[in-house]
Amino acid sequence: MSIFTANLLPTDLKYPINTLIRAIVSATNDLGSSDFSSPNTVGVMTQSRPISTVVASITSTTQTSITVGWTPLTLSSDLGYAPLIRYQIYWNQGPDPVDPWVYK
Repeated sequence: MSIFTANLLPTDLKYPINTLIRAIVSATNDLGSSDFSSPNTVGVMTQSRPISTVVASITSTTQTSITVGWTPLTLSSDLGYAPLIRYQIYWNQGPDPVDPWVYK
């Protein structure tokens, strides 16, 4: 079997996010090309970063701790049609916009 792999990131191809990509193949020699194969029955969706905003809230606090909760993203379309790797939590020391957000 011969195999060709194409990078389907939307930045590399001119397909918008959430586009179903399928393939057909023909053989070509000096005399011309064969008919195309039937389109494959399973395609792949172009992917992106997660496109939905996570809804987070402070669920509890004490003198020395803070608990943050959120509703996980579950729809493929919310996840950019790519597997979720992790959630990242950032914090700062207050409303001062000069204080940078720190990832933990």
